[in-house]
Amino acid sequence: LTVSIGAVMTVVLLTFGWMVERSINSHFVQQDVDELNAVVQSLTQSLAEQPASQAPDALKRRLAAAVSGHHNAQFRVSDSDGNVIYATSNSNLDSFARVAPSVDTIDIDSVRIWRDKGQTYRGAVMQLRKNDFQDDKPLTLAVATGINFHLHYLESFRSYLRLITAVACFIAILA
Repeated sequence: LTVSIGAVMTVVLLTFGWMVERSINSHFVQQDVDELNAVVQSLTQSLAEQPASQAPDALKRRLAAAVSGHHNAQFRVSDSDGNVIYATSNSNLDSFARVAPSVDTIDIDSVRIWRDKGQTYRGAVMQLRKNDFQDDKPLTLAVATGINFHLHYLESFRSYLRLITAVACFIAILA
């Protein structure tokens, strides 16, 4: 009887912990999607407002300023020939931009996760199609955000969950 009660408590605690972990992870994914969409909106607006005769350096400054409040966001804008127009410093989105499928909208189901140089990212690749852009040619936008903090938090949560489950089972068996 005691073993049965302990086993049931273990299953209940692990199931509850799994549900909470999934909820936290979904929250993190939604936060990242919101951040990525804010970056896309800022860049799209900045590109749409660009004068036709703007110098390349002025465009780079404008794109850098467009996401100044998004500290964890990285992006890369390239033309239809693959030439990089602007990329945030310390980002390496080249390989991701080549292999990730282009999406129409960034949502929970369209973002991808990948690792590069010890960092884990969540991001997407989009084609920006506006009449104002470079003679109506689409631009490719690869946008990403680092998620190491989220992964560290979830791993810490799993560790505490295992500890709490073990202590609760031990208390139930002693009782």
